[in-house]
Amino acid sequence: MEIHTLIGVDTKDILKVFNESFSDYFIPFQLTEEQLDSKMLADKVNLGVSVGVFEDERLIAFILHGFDEINGEKIVYNGGTGVIPEKRGFGLTKQMYNFILPVLKEKGINKLFLEVITKNIQAITSYKKSGYKIERELYCYKGEIVISNVNNNLEIRELQEYDWSLMQSFWDITPTWQMSIN
Repeated sequence: MEIHTLIGVDTKDILKVFNESFSDYFIPFQLTEEQLDSKMLADKVNLGVSVGVFEDERLIAFILHGFDEINGEKIVYNGGTGVIPEKRGFGLTKQMYNFILPVLKEKGINKLFLEVITKNIQAITSYKKSGYKIERELYCYKGEIVISNVNNNLEIRELQEYDWSLMQSFWDITPTWQMSIN
């Protein structure tokens, strides 16, 4: 087995392993190539700080890391970790972090974020073994918004400019990486 960054790895190869890794996930989750491209763009995935495990030159596990500089601090976000089912239980996630942490440190990155669904005990256990600590819990909701009482004196318009300072003044939580200002 070899471990190295995902520089030069074709998105189609990442997609194949991504979908295979999530084939038995408790929430049905399969992406098209277009959806993966969109996810990688939204997460600001940088293949130079992302990592994969290769067996006979075939990708079998990965961590997609997004990168951003926020308030002068270089930050990496784990936008997805996957290990194909038959290769789980061998500590590949920890091995990938053992490989990539010195690379991140060399690039001046010392903060890593990730978000995990609390039902995903296997992932939480793996991340804790890699040094992560739980800092906050988020609630996820699904549903349809129904507006029942309409005030006819209101006008709804699309924003042309975003006054982030004003918008942040209404926040009562810090949004997730994918929903952040950046």
